[in-house]
Amino acid sequence: LEKFEKAEKSYQKAVELKPDYVEAYYNLGLSLNSLENPEDAETAFSQAIKLKPDYAEAYDNLGIALLNLGRLEEAISSHRHAIQHKQNYAEAYNNLGNVYRRAGQLTEARESYQTAVSLNAKDSKIHRVLGETLVEMGELNKAEESFRQALVIKKDDFSVYFELANTLKKLGRLGEAEKSYRQAINLKPNYAQAHCNLGVVLQEIGKIAEAESSYRQAIAIRENYALAYRNLAVTLKRLGRLPEARLNLERAISIEPDPSAEHLLAALTGKTSDAAPLEYVETLFDTYAATFETSLLDNLEYKTPKAIAKRLLKKSEKVSPIGKVLDLGCGTGLVGTEISQYCELLDGVDLSEKMLIQAEKKKIYSRLIKKDINSYLKTENLDYDWFIAADVFVYIGDLEEIFRLIRTRNQRPGSLVFSTEIHEEQGFLLQESGRYSHSNHYIRTLCERFSYTVRDMDLLNLRLENQSYIRGALYLLDF
Repeated sequence: LEKFEKAEKSYQKAVELKPDYVEAYYNLGLSLNSLENPEDAETAFSQAIKLKPDYAEAYDNLGIALLNLGRLEEAISSHRHAIQHKQNYAEAYNNLGNVYRRAGQLTEARESYQTAVSLNAKDSKIHRVLGETLVEMGELNKAEESFRQALVIKKDDFSVYFELANTLKKLGRLGEAEKSYRQAINLKPNYAQAHCNLGVVLQEIGKIAEAESSYRQAIAIRENYALAYRNLAVTLKRLGRLPEARLNLERAISIEPDPSAEHLLAALTGKTSDAAPLEYVETLFDTYAATFETSLLDNLEYKTPKAIAKRLLKKSEKVSPIGKVLDLGCGTGLVGTEISQYCELLDGVDLSEKMLIQAEKKKIYSRLIKKDINSYLKTENLDYDWFIAADVFVYIGDLEEIFRLIRTRNQRPGSLVFSTEIHEEQGFLLQESGRYSHSNHYIRTLCERFSYTVRDMDLLNLRLENQSYIRGALYLLDF
């Protein structure tokens, strides 16, 4: 900083002595940009351009100052002037990409970065920002290629290892993500976010003790790291250390209001709310989307989709078709896989975009819609024979509005089939797991209130948790 301050004074003196000194104005602008003074930098670069109208470098750096001032259209114009005056100007294309990215024009940003890469393939920075843009566009495999190319050029860039790890995690390649996070941490040991993200990966692959260690390391580096406290609490809960989990949730909430942490704390302290926060559910399933099916089917003996399919086909008393079906909270499409061949139409709605991406790969749904269930039922045209909710109501305590909307807004008689976790008391309860259980009395009360007929109700093992089966109920209602 001191170096740039001295430089600024020298260049100020130079232009005072020689008002037409183009290079002095340009260098003054560079110093002012480095000192985070874009207002005066704009003035200096503009003066250099006034004295030398084809000064490409001045236009390019003026664009940087304008970006820092938030004047994005002017910044784009300035970078384009730089390119106009200097063909094959890789740095100007890179900087133009930065402006487009800030403006949310990701397609244009990608094109600018790709042009910059074609002009200067040995600049690791350009490969990195191209990779980051591709991540934002959801093109994860191409992003991985860009990050790996950046590392070929510059092998010790912790930020590239970090972004590569984030990308690999989204791709579900957790072992590779772990390795990349560790490489980032080796290069920058005090990078708290890398420790926290590593903890998430370790938790997902079952290395719970190591996950705890990573979260604690993140907190040691950044004392007020609310997300690390929350994640640590989740890990401690899985380890059965509930008092510690509660303390860490309280710490997270004291640092930063967080509906998800508040939901988990309520679960641990015996308080019951009407539903889990939407952002909690969305984040939960976005996190597990890549490994969701492997975990449930291979490790947790999840059989609810097959049980639901059996009920549907039994009731219809025919093999095909069973009519129009809405899969509420469709997730990755496990229920859809079981019944799609028998459906006249199959729509899916889910809050998690990443789960929907996995469902789309199956090519079994007529439509997939990203929306929470209540909003969908309130606003869409409902004309279905079947409504299905497989292990969805475990994230919603009060089911009254869902029952009402289906009953009053659907345009034809139909059926509702769903699973619940159960308890013997009345009403619904928020459990320590953060999920809800519903009593049979509560479900039957709703049926009476909204004129549903209970055609079938069976008790079953929903899946494994902590080496024990979660007991549940599978209901089939007619309306």
